[in-house]
Amino acid sequence: MINHLEGKLERLETHLNSIFNVGELSPIPDTPPPGETGPPALASTDPGSEDFDDSETEDPSAQQEPASASLPLNPVVPSMHGQYTAGILGETPCFYIPRCISDTGAGCNSGFSVSTEEGLDWVSRKAGPSHLDLLLGSMTSVPELTTFLPPRKLFGPFPRGELLTQLLQDYMEYFNVTFPIFTRAEIDSLFADNYADPQLHGPGRWTSIQVILAVAYLLPGSRGQPDHQVSALFMKGAMQTINELLLAPPDLWACKSIVVMAVGFLAMAAGHPCSSLISIAVQISNQLGLGKTAAQAGLSPDQVQHQRLLFWMVCAVDIEISYRFGLPPAQKEDIVGEAAPIDSPSSAYSVPIKDESGTFNLFDCSVELVQIRSQIIRQLYLTSAANQSFDQLLAVAGDFDQRLQTWLKKIPYDYRPDAGAPPPFRNLPGWSTLLFIHYTYYDCMIAIHSLIAMRGVDSAQDLISTHSPPVLAGFSNNPRVLLSTSLTSRAARASLALMKYLPADDIHLGIAYHYPSVAMKTLASSIIRSPRPAAEVYSLRMLYQAESYLSQKARDSPLEAIRRLWKVCTDCCAVAQRAVDSA
Repeated sequence: MINHLEGKLERLETHLNSIFNVGELSPIPDTPPPGETGPPALASTDPGSEDFDDSETEDPSAQQEPASASLPLNPVVPSMHGQYTAGILGETPCFYIPRCISDTGAGCNSGFSVSTEEGLDWVSRKAGPSHLDLLLGSMTSVPELTTFLPPRKLFGPFPRGELLTQLLQDYMEYFNVTFPIFTRAEIDSLFADNYADPQLHGPGRWTSIQVILAVAYLLPGSRGQPDHQVSALFMKGAMQTINELLLAPPDLWACKSIVVMAVGFLAMAAGHPCSSLISIAVQISNQLGLGKTAAQAGLSPDQVQHQRLLFWMVCAVDIEISYRFGLPPAQKEDIVGEAAPIDSPSSAYSVPIKDESGTFNLFDCSVELVQIRSQIIRQLYLTSAANQSFDQLLAVAGDFDQRLQTWLKKIPYDYRPDAGAPPPFRNLPGWSTLLFIHYTYYDCMIAIHSLIAMRGVDSAQDLISTHSPPVLAGFSNNPRVLLSTSLTSRAARASLALMKYLPADDIHLGIAYHYPSVAMKTLASSIIRSPRPAAEVYSLRMLYQAESYLSQKARDSPLEAIRRLWKVCTDCCAVAQRAVDSA
């Protein structure tokens, strides 16, 4: 009996080693090699074993290694919609397409394999991209790995007909403008025909369907209020495929769906899911080489640009998560520095210039602002930057302030933050992009100058009296760092004034919630450090005005982000008022 169990364990260990390619262990044969004698696998040397009746029947097929376990696991990486990189295994069974039916004009005596780039392109043109994804999924499936995955579950009914059309339209008009992850053609291919059948899609496509519907149910439209319960069901369906995405070969569908999932959790202020998901997206992005400057073989210029766009969207979400939750960016600095520039993906980012002919593209300045924010985190807030001296801090902060002012001058005056006049948000088709540009600029100003303002430096006299002469060289190139206290408070007040433009839908509001909350905490901190000057009294008045506005909004709106923001504002008002009273 004991030998019987040991034999089973040895065969199970051999089987697992062959699946996961662990070590260089030789399989333990079920029968002795020729020329050798030995006891059979089920023989027992225990004299008392005959008293036990082993009624188990050994399955002969279980003693043989599956043929697929000996194949190397080289994946096929889908590179773009309808175009794939050839990487099918030579040992993988494949089919040949005769030239006489391929419309290539070549002779009939030769054929080409369906697993080559030529064959995949032919299948895509003849049968459509959805069938190509199904073909690739069957060719690269690993039965030993899929057996560890539970079957996909449907947590709710999928929309059909007019409701589905409206949901997808809302997604493209409200969400995809701010986060251009999917193209219209990709949306159409995902939701064509019997899209709700999980057996027809690979893990990346199936997850994309789920997250698009989860986001669409949170957006405004003709449907009225957002449906959080239905949205949560589709997000739950997307989350159950995470293990499939990790085990499957990396592809664009997986990267896109994971980024949208990360944005969804970002709107909920859920730091741990955000950081975990964006790390996976960054890894897939780097494996696919989305940010490389050289165009990949077999891709059109539009497809290359879309891959680079996806790379920058991954970086933007990564930096946003780092800012909000105090985590280091998942993307490496050298990869961001080597990434290729991109063009605007849509005319929705072009805004007219007043009193001038032509337009200005908001997308280009957004990408540049993402790069500046990335450097701010790495040079001012990471652990390696925390040990720098005060003169180094002054120099770095002054350099970033100059970069921000240079960036600001590139924007037309009417759309520029700190312009003084109210920006024309509601009159623009892509007004949410301009709103987030303003919020991000003020957030960068607070991040740069609050490190100096907390040191109590308000003038050159403060530096001379409290610091050594080498420190004075830190602000010689940019004396604006001496105004850090006032610049921080002014940026916080300007950010707080944008609250009346907060989005009405829950997901955009959840994303924008961070900025006014940072502004409130900044003003409260400034009042606590110096509760007497008139500017701080004005800041306290602004906090109370924001608290009154948010209390009214919280009573009229079912959105959770408004209530969270109201609670933050109430706490900031309380601590600031106590500081003023005690002074």
